[in-house]
Amino acid sequence: MQTAHQSVAAVIGTGCLCAVLLLGLWLRVQGVPGLPVGQFTETDAYLYYQQAATIAETGHLPARDMTRWVPLGRDLGQTLNLYAYVLAYTYQAMAWVIPGLTLYHVVVYAPAFCFSFALAGFSLFLYWTHGARVALSAAVIVATLPATIERSAAGFSDRDAWCLLLGLLSVVTYLTAGRSTDARHRLLWTLVSGVVMLCGGLSWEGFAGFSVCILGVELWKFLTTDAEEGLGYYLLWVCLFVPLLYLASPAYRQGTGFATHLRVILLVPPVVVLGLRSLRHGLLRYSPWRDVLTPHARKLAAGLTLSALAAALALLHGIWQSFEVTTVPFSNSALMQSVGELQPPHSGYWMFRYGSVYLIGSLGMAAAVLRAWGKPARPFALCLLAFAALVFFRQPLDTLWGDTAFGDALFAIATLACGFTLLRLVGKQQRHDTVLALLIWALLWMTLSRNAKRYDFFIGIPLAYFTADLVRAVSDWLCNVVHNPLYTTAHARQKIPYTPFNIALTTGALLLVLLWGPREGGHLLRTGLAATQFRTPIPGNRELARAFHWMQQHLTADAVVAAEWSFGTQLNVLAGVKTITGPDHYLPYWIQMYDDAVRFTTNEIEALEFLKTHGATHILITEKQPPHGILRQSLSDAFVPLYPEEGFEAATVKLWRLRYPPEIQPQPKYLELAPGTENGEPL
Repeated sequence: MQTAHQSVAAVIGTGCLCAVLLLGLWLRVQGVPGLPVGQFTETDAYLYYQQAATIAETGHLPARDMTRWVPLGRDLGQTLNLYAYVLAYTYQAMAWVIPGLTLYHVVVYAPAFCFSFALAGFSLFLYWTHGARVALSAAVIVATLPATIERSAAGFSDRDAWCLLLGLLSVVTYLTAGRSTDARHRLLWTLVSGVVMLCGGLSWEGFAGFSVCILGVELWKFLTTDAEEGLGYYLLWVCLFVPLLYLASPAYRQGTGFATHLRVILLVPPVVVLGLRSLRHGLLRYSPWRDVLTPHARKLAAGLTLSALAAALALLHGIWQSFEVTTVPFSNSALMQSVGELQPPHSGYWMFRYGSVYLIGSLGMAAAVLRAWGKPARPFALCLLAFAALVFFRQPLDTLWGDTAFGDALFAIATLACGFTLLRLVGKQQRHDTVLALLIWALLWMTLSRNAKRYDFFIGIPLAYFTADLVRAVSDWLCNVVHNPLYTTAHARQKIPYTPFNIALTTGALLLVLLWGPREGGHLLRTGLAATQFRTPIPGNRELARAFHWMQQHLTADAVVAAEWSFGTQLNVLAGVKTITGPDHYLPYWIQMYDDAVRFTTNEIEALEFLKTHGATHILITEKQPPHGILRQSLSDAFVPLYPEEGFEAATVKLWRLRYPPEIQPQPKYLELAPGTENGEPL
């Protein structure tokens, strides 16, 4: 009878989980009817669409993309392009099955399906490790959370959802391998995790953020065991992606620009952990001092780890110095300050997109630590709460003490305190790999989200897990109180069956999470809004879209249109022309020079020299053009009005054909990749 009840419960739980997954997919496709044909809700989506179209047509991407960043072109060897290949191959495979399917359809719907697959993998893992209540609660929260919908809705079509899918699968499959008692199953899941890591490394420069979760689990295991266990599996996992990434992409062998330190960030840490484990194994098994060292295996592990951390800090110091020369000035430039998704979130941002989840999830992190490691974890739990407060309440706290630098210093102290108090728990025998991995996940992406909105997309997963785990724990506690003979009679306990009552409590608590929020109400109140209105079509049904269509009809593919950087990929795809700047910020100095020499200048000669140096044949301005500068004034005959054909003077979008006077000649200074550099690859 008990087995029959368990089977029925499993069927019901599985059915409910499938319903939640379908709900999440359905929510993420609600905005499609509002998309004009051929458009997306994110500028980078046009880049991946263009690349996928090239792959579908020719089978591969060229070494350099000569349709943008003219005249040098974009070096594609320094980019990670697997997402575009996946889009192209998916289209080619599905076109055989679904008549009338276009590549555009695949690109539009890809984020929604990628996120749904990620949620399915995460939910199934929780179902297996934590039971139906935690899995269902977490799935419901993630499926409906506005913060996760915005970047995974159909039409967004950037690679965020794809990277989340690979990141989640790499972590949960590795954790599954670690829990497997059967050697064949463990080998299979290790292989899957390694292959997914390979795909992730070929998809995004920031994928090391997910590998850190796995390395944290391995280091914890290393520090809490007396002998190596599963070293062969870990070696296999490393070999599945580290050497292959090095061989597959020039970005890992000789990275430049934003890929300069890619090898150090993603490939070196797994190899270092492998070296630490192998060294201790060799010393304890084969060295002449093995009898002396064996009783001190954990101290040996701690010494090796501290030495590696010291070396890593020295290496990071050197890397940071190079960042200060290149990346930091770029990050602090007017260009980057104008990118909204790189701005720090304010308190209303968290309330609007997360409802109560960011609060309950933070409490859930502290509660999970206490349940996992008991009283010794109290300092760590307090540090986690301080860390979360300095992330989610940064704006009001900075206002309170009136100094952003002081708040940053407190945050740095809280982060270091989290690390030190976590290390104090290393002596505990209990292993809680899932809690540890998701704690590391949360700490990393919350740190990044504190300074840039775009990264909060990745914190929904751990916050949902810790919220669901806390809901389950509170429900269990209340149910145990009701069924405790000290508080209720036998008759009352008989009238309130334990399991149905527990499910009812969990459901009620989950509804409270969904509907209650500190100021804006629960996040469920804005789920539909996130699915349809958080992101609008770009360029939408505006004059700019009509200008792109006109260019597509009247200009040749060799035309080079100069325009504000954010229009770059739209011009490539919707207008079918070449561009000299773009939203991928490949050469930020060119964007700065374009602004100085063309958009803001009052010197027409300077503007024409810059444009001729870059081979521009046309120039486009919109309402984003500042009111001063030559493009808002009377121009010489070098600028021939082209679009619109009627009402040009009053138009908000204008296109000129450039007719250079003989005295205008290219100037090499306008091809510099950074101030004072020679032509060549970017720094």
